Amino acid sequence: MYIESEEPDYDKDEDAYSDNSFKPADILGIDDDFTLRGINTARLSILPFRYNPVTKQLRVYRDIQITVSFSGGGSSFCDDKYRSVFFEPILARNLPNYPSLNSVNFTHCFETDETGADLVLIVPNNPSYIAAANKLASWRIKQGIKTMVLNVTTIPNGGNDVNAIFNYLYDAYLYWDRPPSAVLLFGDYSTNGNEGITSLELYQPTSSGNLYFLSDLFYAGLGYPTMWDWMYTIARMPATATEIDDWVDKIIDFESNPDKGTTYFNQPLVSGIWGQWFPGLFPCIPR
Repeated sequence: MYIESEEPDYDKDEDAYSDNSFKPADILGIDDDFTLRGINTARLSILPFRYNPVTKQLRVYRDIQITVSFSGGGSSFCDDKYRSVFFEPILARNLPNYPSLNSVNFTHCFETDETGADLVLIVPNNPSYIAAANKLASWRIKQGIKTMVLNVTTIPNGGNDVNAIFNYLYDAYLYWDRPPSAVLLFGDYSTNGNEGITSLELYQPTSSGNLYFLSDLFYAGLGYPTMWDWMYTIARMPATATEIDDWVDKIIDFESNPDKGTTYFNQPLVSGIWGQWFPGLFPCIPR
């Protein structure tokens, strides 16, 4: 974890604090549009209080009624090919007006003559990784999840290259009959396609110098400079070539014989990074 060591400057805005009115003027707002798995989406922001800095009065709104109406647009919120049985629960939890989406027949998930896959496993050009990926792919296919294994060195126009991987997946999202719902990278970060999968190298300028780190979110479309779309989920299994088979065996074993204890999920281990992500802006700078 990185923590900025210097205390930032806090400059009081005298004009704002001398304005004898309640702020904000509107407690409701619609943020910039973005797309969630191809669905045109807008974030409704609600700030249930207003403050007057002169009178030091705070108004709190405890009961708010909101009506959302639509005007213009087409007959559908998105292209149905982006609707996925795997993404529907995510949409249902995150879109308050989810019932407004048209119903979709997901029987196409079992068609075999279409291009694409639900899950794409990208592996280094290494027999151990390839064998483990094929084992996991066979398991997923038995579960009804169409899965493909992709050797990173065979990706057109660069192989194990950040832009080549992104362009391949972006084309898959746009042009496959069945765009991927998930992408899993096998192996840790490496620019050597026989040892691992590369990732976007970023740096964040700080007063103490540049902070360098890696991010796979770029591959999923999040924060890409010219777009703001969550195309699919992205994950990585940072195992070595000698470890990867054990990792896959543990996944299959757990799913075959899940722990039914009531305390299993009481102490999860989470490793992540927090960042300020804004539509249309990339918070850090590619190296």
